[in-house]
Amino acid sequence: MSIGYSGFMVNLDEAINLYKISNSAMREKNYEKILSIYNDCFQGKVSNLFFNFAGTKEVLESERRGLFSYQALKSRLERNKFETVETRDFAQPVIRLLPLNHNEIFVLLKKLKAILILLIIQKLVFQMVKFISLWRSFSTNLAHRSF
Repeated sequence: MSIGYSGFMVNLDEAINLYKISNSAMREKNYEKILSIYNDCFQGKVSNLFFNFAGTKEVLESERRGLFSYQALKSRLERNKFETVETRDFAQPVIRLLPLNHNEIFVLLKKLKAILILLIIQKLVFQMVKFISLWRSFSTNLAHRSF
């Protein structure tokens, strides 16, 4: 079966919810499932599948409740010891995002503002075209009526 794509991507945001599970046995069962997904992907049991878990540093590295509390996950997800701020390793399973500086935030906000303005203009143009179409239809019908 084909749906026209060469792979499938699953995004799981808010991994903090795993961290917040108060029952340690339930939290560990979830971590076992994540380990199973990890192993299946990296051992070649599945292909063209990408899982993205998004969470904070605490969710990942807390040895009490985070993913690192499950030793098998910790050993697989630890940072490459040769990685530095200047030399990033994007091939490792965890990619830690660096915070944006003030200038990068400013540029991002300017771009978001430009996108928002384009969306507003697009909506206005669509509404104008719709109004003109309705007006033409109304005026055509009005012209053909006899009073």
